[in-house]
Amino acid sequence: MSKNLVIGYSPNDFFYVEAEKEGIMPNPVDCSNLKPNDPAWDNKCKNDFSNNSVNCVKRQLCINKDKASELINIEANHSGAAEKYMNEKMNYDSMLMNAINLGIGIVFLLVIIYKNRK
Repeated sequence: MSKNLVIGYSPNDFFYVEAEKEGIMPNPVDCSNLKPNDPAWDNKCKNDFSNNSVNCVKRQLCINKDKASELINIEANHSGAAEKYMNEKMNYDSMLMNAINLGIGIVFLLVIIYKNRK
């Protein structure tokens, strides 16, 4: 899977944010007990949602929080790389401008020396 993602999101777009505001977000212990990566839960939630509705919703909240955390980490990694790139580009542009200015100054001085060599 490629990690080169352009991520544009608001933290308020995630399902778990509203659950945290309402105080119904399961704690990490509950999330580990619900086994968010266990495919058996998919069948329980699809076939018998009425009896498992609370646990199914909590499980989805845990999955959503995990995925949101993963996206935030990817965004942070890419933001750091982009900032390093921009800093290096700024340094490169500055050095290039200095080289151009020095080159123009040297040519100007050579022209003045050549004209005034009598």
